[in-house]
Amino acid sequence: MIISVNNAISAGATREEVIEAAAIGVKFGGASAYTIVRNNLLNCLDEIEKSQ
Repeated sequence: MIISVNNAISAGATREEVIEAAAIGVKFGGASAYTIVRNNLLNCLDEIEKSQ
């Protein structure tokens, strides 16, 4: 997940766009996708933003 989020941010995606894309992924990925996003996405975004 970190690589995908980092690539999206590097390509110019905003935090909101990354969250929106993750929400779409959860709709298609079901419970397992929800768990991964819920547990990791915001922390991942915070780490990337801190490193920039």
